[in-house]
Amino acid sequence: MIPFVHGNLQPTWHRLALLGRHLTDRLEMFGLWPTRPQLVEPLENAVQAALRPIEAPRAFRESLRHNLTIAAQRQAGGLVIEYPRPLREGIVLGLSAGLLAAAITVLVLLFRRAD
Repeated sequence: MIPFVHGNLQPTWHRLALLGRHLTDRLEMFGLWPTRPQLVEPLENAVQAALRPIEAPRAFRESLRHNLTIAAQRQAGGLVIEYPRPLREGIVLGLSAGLLAAAITVLVLLFRRAD
């Protein structure tokens, strides 16, 4: 019985394996499936041979660590420095000029009526 079932299922398993292989090949082609390691190894070796590892100077690493620590402390403390945008600055200047002009006009009108 088992050899009979095994014999009848073997073509089905073979077909499913081919279908799965075809599907993974298509997905690899479109970049939706990770490529097989044996296909990537030659490229990886070529990149490692072409690019040598670099290491940042110690002073740069220390400066970066210091700057990141300060940034993290400011963010954690709720202090965030935001530079004003030119549009916001223009609106503030325009409103200030308008209020100044209105105040001068009111003063001039008050002094004219007083005379």
